[in-house]
Amino acid sequence: MKNFFFISVLILIDQLSKGVARKFFVEPMEVISNFFVLKTSQNDGIAFSIPFPKLALIILTIVVLGGILWFMKHKKVSSVEETAFLLIFAGAAGNLIDRIFLGSVTDFLAFWSFPIFNFADVFITFGIVLFLFEEVISRRVEK
Repeated sequence: MKNFFFISVLILIDQLSKGVARKFFVEPMEVISNFFVLKTSQNDGIAFSIPFPKLALIILTIVVLGGILWFMKHKKVSSVEETAFLLIFAGAAGNLIDRIFLGSVTDFLAFWSFPIFNFADVFITFGIVLFLFEEVISRRVEK
């Protein structure tokens, strides 16, 4: 139950922030001069706007979400791995919601020359980093 709540809160943060972006950041808003800008961009590709067929991306995302759920139910995971999977799940679900209902993902965080992104992307990235960190640490401890 706590996992459902955690995922729901992250998806809510993602979806509300994208809604605010679509409403208020149509015109770029510079937060830190020459470094951080809030501006809306629609991404119909995958990471870094790499083109990818929409239907294939939706199916792939659903498969990944199902895989995460299956893995967490059938495998023993540490609390760090569980958190990592929940972050990845919430981020992927948040972007999937955009793809299904809007046809593309709303991005709005622009730092310097880095590709524009959103909170779902942050959740996914942090989840992957957390998972990889846990794998490296746990393997060092086992040796």
